Amino acid sequence: MEENSSLKYEDRYVAFVDILGFKNLVKNSVERLGVFTQIMEALKTIHGEKEINDSNLDYIRCRAYGREVTTFSDSIVISYSAENKLAGYYLAYDLSYITLKLLSQGISIRGGASLEKLVHTEKYCFGSAMNKAYEIESKIAVYPRIVIDNGYYEAMMLAANGDEEVGEDIKNFVSRDNDGMWYINFAQALMWDIGEYEPYFEDCISAVEKQIAEHNDDLYVRSKYEWLKRYLMSV
Repeated sequence: MEENSSLKYEDRYVAFVDILGFKNLVKNSVERLGVFTQIMEALKTIHGEKEINDSNLDYIRCRAYGREVTTFSDSIVISYSAENKLAGYYLAYDLSYITLKLLSQGISIRGGASLEKLVHTEKYCFGSAMNKAYEIESKIAVYPRIVIDNGYYEAMMLAANGDEEVGEDIKNFVSRDNDGMWYINFAQALMWDIGEYEPYFEDCISAVEKQIAEHNDDLYVRSKYEWLKRYLMSV
């Protein structure tokens, strides 16, 4: 009771992300050991983010830096307190890294991110920010991308005002799609450290081409992966 009475809403940048086509992957994994192994590696990546967060050993990706992580099944929720001036920037970097790492494992993800009221602790995660992030993922993102709403984007840019270097980095972290949605430009965001991340790109292209081939008879699903291939080829 005492713990609950201390909880209150705060402004937080939050992202809700899950694996695209997870239900189908699980179905195929029953008879295909390779798919089962692929799922396990992806879940290790997702749930590993919570382990990193809770250890407080990473300089930024930790609870001591105002970051919280909740994981369940194939989904991950990451949030940062907006009291941290660069919270939106840090979350965008987290999302870029996770997207690239999973895609190199053959796994595509989709998500939504928002800046609104949220309670996020080790035990609890609820609020309008979470509702909005989930709605963006389920109804707006459509393609294998993480869409951020206008409030998130504008607050992130405002927080970087006066810091030219961070401002330029943010411009690399997000792009505006043809439908007007801002989304995490994960490949471009990590190009500055190409020495570390370049090996992932060939794996990403191969993974997407495999996904396109596997869904050749399903135009709706195939179009999602074709979007992803166009995106990667444009970087």
